[in-house]
Amino acid sequence: MTQDNDIESLGISLLASDLREIHHLLFDLHHAMEAEETPAHIALLLHSLVEVTLYHFALEEGLMQATRYPHLEKHRAEHGWLMEQTRNLQEPLSDPTLDDTMLRILAIAHLKHRQQSDQLYTQWLNGTPLATQQVNNELL
Repeated sequence: MTQDNDIESLGISLLASDLREIHHLLFDLHHAMEAEETPAHIALLLHSLVEVTLYHFALEEGLMQATRYPHLEKHRAEHGWLMEQTRNLQEPLSDPTLDDTMLRILAIAHLKHRQQSDQLYTQWLNGTPLATQQVNNELL
């Protein structure tokens, strides 16, 4: 699964708690599936993952809007895709086995999103010249 040590590097402590919770829920889901937990337990974990992720994305997008981040719409689209994949995990719950491959893909996608898109936003927010230049180049 993903590593927790990249979360603090984002530099926005307000969001770090949510990111940690998302990470732990993905980890717990992985272990619940390996242990063949009941569908009800897995459904509860998935529900929590959806709720925390929705809250986190709304907060993050609100911060981006307030700071006039020029890539807000692109970032929002990534969030939309991640939420779609998260909700897709809930659909096969009528089948007692949840596809661990889908969960791994989602965990990797969350990690990449944090390491790339969230990191770029943080660098832009902090005025890092390289990030600001990269954002400006993508806008042209």
